[in-house]
Amino acid sequence: MVLTHLSLTNFRNFSRLDMDVPPGTVLLVGSNAQGKTSLLEAVYMLATSSSFHAENDRQLIHFNILAEEIAVARIVGRFQRNGGSHTLELRIIQEREGFSGQKVRKEVLYDGVKQKLSEAVGHFNAVLFLPQMSPNMALPGSRGSLLAACSLSSSGSASFPRRSRSGPCTRSSQSRSTAISSSWESISGWS
Repeated sequence: MVLTHLSLTNFRNFSRLDMDVPPGTVLLVGSNAQGKTSLLEAVYMLATSSSFHAENDRQLIHFNILAEEIAVARIVGRFQRNGGSHTLELRIIQEREGFSGQKVRKEVLYDGVKQKLSEAVGHFNAVLFLPQMSPNMALPGSRGSLLAACSLSSSGSASFPRRSRSGPCTRSSQSRSTAISSSWESISGWS
């Protein structure tokens, strides 16, 4: 699965962004508060329909349109999967309710067809590593070495560092479901 295009409308600090995603590794570089985390959050939201960063969905809508009767933030991703091209769109909609109330809801479309959020999860996959996930990852030297040691091939086989109780990390190749479990154990320090 490869993300090929990302489009944001009124999402976080982006009023509009349309970008083709180049193949291979992408490195986001920029000053603080320029939208690097927002780009990653948008990709993660396509996969999960939830934010790893916002306390509530209202925070995801660009501040310039929050006063409108209906405010809509939109994330659209085009991706290749199993030889086909697909589109996933997530809309975060804030509507006025009564005199002072506001209601925020989400809609998702997969290849142009509206779906329940629960049905849309799994069409597009993403893995997220955050420094907050483990004290070991928060150390400048260890974060890079942990991420460098983790790899996932297109065939689904994975290699993750595995921490043993008695010694340093060792690498082991495992099935996909075991790899995800081992990854969490490695990141959280559980064995």
